[in-house]
Amino acid sequence: MDAPLAWALVVIAPLLMIVVVALFHLLARRPDLSVIGKTGWAAVIIFIPYFGVLAYVMLRPPGAATGKATQEQATGSTMQQLRNLIAAHDSGSVDDVEYAAGKAELFGVESQESRVESQTR
Repeated sequence: MDAPLAWALVVIAPLLMIVVVALFHLLARRPDLSVIGKTGWAAVIIFIPYFGVLAYVMLRPPGAATGKATQEQATGSTMQQLRNLIAAHDSGSVDDVEYAAGKAELFGVESQESRVESQTR
């Protein structure tokens, strides 16, 4: 095998793949960073490739790996709100109409009462 070709296959190709994946993650999947933050990280990753990628992976917040942390937090808060609504309905402090409207609001659907009201207007 030719020496420059081996060098390209062993060093340059993996480096480019790592940089592309890190940049995609940084630019497309990090809503918590500002444009200036994304630009700074992109510059570090491009100009100091191995160290930049390593630093980025080590310094990012735990939920930034997949974006699931935010989704799980949102789902958890929705579930807690639903539990609170059920408890209020069971205790009698919320009647059936308010309970149905609260569930519809939590799940993002329109309740029958609000559909009837919108049709009669």
